[in-house]
Amino acid sequence: MKINAPFLAFFPLMLAFTGDVEAGQDIQNATGICQAALPVFDGQIRKRPLAIGNEGEASAFVSCSLRSEYLGGGLGDSIGLQVLVTNQAAGTSTINCTMVAGWEFGDTPPLYVSMSAVVAPGRSSNMYFYSTEGFQNPLNLSCMLPPGTRIASILRSWFDSPEP
Repeated sequence: MKINAPFLAFFPLMLAFTGDVEAGQDIQNATGICQAALPVFDGQIRKRPLAIGNEGEASAFVSCSLRSEYLGGGLGDSIGLQVLVTNQAAGTSTINCTMVAGWEFGDTPPLYVSMSAVVAPGRSSNMYFYSTEGFQNPLNLSCMLPPGTRIASILRSWFDSPEP
């Protein structure tokens, strides 16, 4: 069994930021939580058991929404998001993603954080979105996938304050 070390390496760091609270991580395959952003991309995007990918000849957008708990107002319990992307294309590809934290009609405007990963052919890379103060839930992603690239999985790191 091959384990992606960066996914596991963040856990001790996460505990240091959270202090006396419960903490954990949820990992989800992108196939279950992502879809083509528009019908025009449906012919290019394919959901495989281990990843959602662009098998077309032009870049396509994918939207993802993660499961999260609503803790009521303010910042949520999510402190980090890792996105594992892969490149099956013959050349190096740049995958661009924007994490959107929050609600469209919430009291606090959503937070948009953009990031890119340059991935060599046949390789994978992680994009890390983290905040020591937490992100307002829910967490969502919008990614532009060049041809031959995939989103394999998404890891959400979280903490819960103990009950008083």
